[in-house]
Amino acid sequence: MHLLLLPALLLRVAADNRPPLSAYAGDSVTLLSGADPLWNLSAITWSIWPNTTWIAKYDDKRTNTNLFYKYRGRLQLNEVTGDLTITNVSSADEMKYTVDFFNTERKNKVNTIQLRIKQRLNQPLIRKAVAAAGDICLLALNCSSSDPGVSLSWESDPHLRTLGHDGDTLMAVLNKTHTGLNFTCVSRKNSDNSTSTISITCEVLSSHRASSSYLLS
Repeated sequence: MHLLLLPALLLRVAADNRPPLSAYAGDSVTLLSGADPLWNLSAITWSIWPNTTWIAKYDDKRTNTNLFYKYRGRLQLNEVTGDLTITNVSSADEMKYTVDFFNTERKNKVNTIQLRIKQRLNQPLIRKAVAAAGDICLLALNCSSSDPGVSLSWESDPHLRTLGHDGDTLMAVLNKTHTGLNFTCVSRKNSDNSTSTISITCEVLSSHRASSSYLLS
């Protein structure tokens, strides 16, 4: 028996360590096996944890993706490439995955990949205050986010010169020519961002009417 295993061991290719793979919670993610496209795979095993808990296996032309309860109904194994797709990922799926595969010539390779799960940023909340005086409007916008550690900024479309904006607050003077203005608050953290947009039109007062102001949230 040991003599039969020796050729496979001699042809074993050392494992590689690839950069971590990131996915958002609730999305699907595909873990690439790293198999040579020219290889004709005869056996594939995906596992987790140091004790080599199998979660998906292909052997003897049969595929089983229901080996571990955590992943039942959430795995798709590509028997040609060796790639493994996990659907509806959550923070519990953040760990190191190992794939061990053979080709029809009994050449073997083992690869590992670290999966990291990210949470999407919540949409920022915009509050506006508009004061109408004659033929102009004074606009103040405030943006807030329920996510900690984010930076906030403003964008306008079309571009509008403002009185100033400092992170979460923007102020501008509008007149009746300013119609259909879109102001977007951008919440950023590392490489992630989330946006909210509000449309503003300056509804100027008639000359015989008194000035007024209103606050909308």
